[in-house]
Formats: sequence, structure tokens, C-alpha cells
Amino acid sequence: MPFLLAHGFRVITPDPRRQGRSSAPAPTPDIKSYPGPDADPSIINYYPQSAALDFIALLQHLNVSSVVVNAHSLGTAVAYHFATVRPDLTRAMVILDPLHSIPSETVDKYLTDPLLILQNLTMLFGPALYPPTVPAWHLTWVGRRRTGGDMNVILAQSFAC
Repeated sequence: MPFLLAHGFRVITPDPRRQGRSSAPAPTPDIKSYPGPDADPSIINYYPQSAALDFIALLQHLNVSSVVVNAHSLGTAVAYHFATVRPDLTRAMVILDPLHSIPSETVDKYLTDPLLILQNLTMLFGPALYPPTVPAWHLTWVGRRRTGGDMNVILAQSFAC
């Protein structure tokens, strides 16, 4: 960020729902798909679409008229929705390690049982995400972070892509 600031850019780094140091209340039970932008505000969800709407609200609050969106991994699902909903705010996008949709057959076979989803996600994506060169400390950190998550949140974030 110092590089961007030194070149005159304003940098806004939002902390999305349930990421970093943001609060992470339990999601509303039985919400199995994105509830939509006009949903009851008491519904707690962690879908990327909701994060995009949070960012749009933040930019409106800050009177920002356009941005270059920089997104990584799961954040790319948020960025895609952001740019689709508000192309007028999106000057450009920088997308790193993007997520793309998972075929329905794969979801049906491996990602419907909440008790097995973490194991199956690791089986499906582990070799690509964590090659042998990844340091052991990083694998430990990822494992701890993953197991500390609410399964409904993990499912919402996984299925939204």
C-alpha cells in the first residue's frame, strides 16, 4: 500500500463480514442461498453478493465515485458481483487467483454434506492451493482458521461462486 499511496492513490481496504477482525455472528439458520438485496436486514448472511453491497454502501458513505477493484481468491466473487451491480463505480478490476463456478455435478457429489465439506474441499482443491512447497506453519494456520469457521458460512461462501 505504501507504493500506491506514494503515487497519489487513495487506498480503501474494507474488512468483509467474517474476515480479518470483522465480527462474525452466526448466520441466520436455513438461509441456503443469497437472500437478495431487499431481504430483511435482520437476516445475517455471508454471501459474496452481500459483501459487494456492503462495499458499495461504504463507497457511497465515503463519497467515492469510482474505484479500481483489487480482489484475490474468494474476494473475486465479491468483485464480480460489485462490477456487475455497479459498473459505474468500477473503473477497472485487478483479479488475482480468481474463483470460477464449480460444476453442479461436483457440488452434488462432494459439497452437500456439512460434515464432509471441509475434507472434500481439501481433497478437491488442496493440491492446487497447497503444493509441497507451502511452509508447514501456513498449513497449520489455514487448518486452524478453517476449523474455527461456522459451517453455514463456509457453505455460503463456497456455493456462491
